[in-house]
This record gives sequence, C-alpha cells and structure tokens, in this order.
Amino acid sequence: MIVYTALIYDGRKQHLVTQPCANDAAFSTYLMARFGVHVCLWQQKSTGKVKG
Repeated sequence: MIVYTALIYDGRKQHLVTQPCANDAAFSTYLMARFGVHVCLWQQKSTGKVKG
C-alpha cells in the first residue's frame, strides 16, 4: 500500500489530502470522486517504510 499526500486546488480553496491507495490510478480515481475537476499542485508518495 502506498500513502499519497497531495495539495489539491478545487477552484475555491486548497486541500491537503493524505490517502492510502494501491497505485496511481486508484489515487486518481479517489481524487476525481472527492473533488471532481481539480488541480494537483503537489504530490508525494510514501511506502511507509522508515529508511535508516
């Protein structure tokens, strides 16, 4: 599972979103369902594993 964090602009305000998804397509589907038309200003993927 990948944890996605993104800064989304929906035409009115910005939203910082964190959502675990299986892949990029699943995250894109989640964003479309939640926001409809939107702009992704920034995105980060994390596997949740700690390096070191």
